[in-house]
Amino acid sequence: MVADIIASRVREVIARSGLSDRQFAGRVGLDPPKLSKSLAGQRKFTSLDLTRIAEFGRVSLDWLLGVDAPLPAVAARQVTAHIGRKPTDRAIERATELARRRAGLVKLGYEHLPTGWVRPSASPDPVAAGENLARAALEYLGIGNISSVDDNDLTDTIERRFAVDIAVDDFDDDFDGLTWRHDNVNLILIATSRVPGRRRFTLAHELAHLLAEDDQGLVVDVARGPERPPSEVQANAFAASFLMPEREVRELSGPDEIGEGDFAELAWKMRVTPRTLSYRLYNLNMIGRQQRERFGGIRTTDAVRAIKRGAVFSNWIKYSQQKRLPKLMVEDSWQAYLDGATTLRPFASLIEADIDDLRADLEARWSQPESFVPDSAGDSPEI
Repeated sequence: MVADIIASRVREVIARSGLSDRQFAGRVGLDPPKLSKSLAGQRKFTSLDLTRIAEFGRVSLDWLLGVDAPLPAVAARQVTAHIGRKPTDRAIERATELARRRAGLVKLGYEHLPTGWVRPSASPDPVAAGENLARAALEYLGIGNISSVDDNDLTDTIERRFAVDIAVDDFDDDFDGLTWRHDNVNLILIATSRVPGRRRFTLAHELAHLLAEDDQGLVVDVARGPERPPSEVQANAFAASFLMPEREVRELSGPDEIGEGDFAELAWKMRVTPRTLSYRLYNLNMIGRQQRERFGGIRTTDAVRAIKRGAVFSNWIKYSQQKRLPKLMVEDSWQAYLDGATTLRPFASLIEADIDDLRADLEARWSQPESFVPDSAGDSPEI
């Protein structure tokens, strides 16, 4: 039984501490008689009891609960193939850490589920499947014109409506992003980028893996190359259709032939790289192969310079290189502390704050701690 496993592991923590049961109870802030009853199976350990015991004993809450480490379905992307090193290792470690945090919150009752989302029927053709999924996602999100939604708002909207924790962190230049699915834990982890537009495309690509419920195990997919698994083809088709819907692309491009100036303006409005847009226009039969090669070779900086958007472009570059904590996870961790379900330590650890400094800050600056929730994403300039 779960209660027996918990009691056994708490006894193990007590034994390691070298303290008596009464001394241990005092050190972790528990009532000694209640601890005795819990160990004897006459009383259940509360969530706060277990959190304090885990912190004092330097063990995970999952271990106390007898839960094995989750085995995720991960779709991870790196840009090029590598021999002898794995660019995704640190990303998977970070994803594992965040997934365990969410799993702990779910056990405490802090869980989110998408309301009203219905995945469309899958098509045997991965391109058609990706396009159908993108149309359904845009409709579900209520996004009429994707070009009017900046990167920050798009990330927030996807996170809340699809109930997925989205984090952005610094990684190897060859790593783009990964998707983690396990039980009630959904996570998207993407890399910061010095190439504006790449981060937005990666977000859409990883969302496709999540919505398609791709089960790839711990597989690293090379983002470029002649041979791609169907799930990658589908995810790329989704990202193209999601970020550049055919109707919107045709409306913004107009009826006339697309010149370089028109192309640069369209890439800016859709917030994608010239290479990404060139392939989308080609697949929509709006430009020919030669134009695709010519337009796809245009550098983003040259396109921005041609349409005189340099000042705003600098903000986009700044945004694309900023890290982001999952807002839902930050809010839930804070609420768990306010509800008395956990101590302050898990929240401080998540936002990478010194717990003593954070506690002093709360006591000094805020008479009502409910009014204080740090910005989990940092400064996010509009683009």
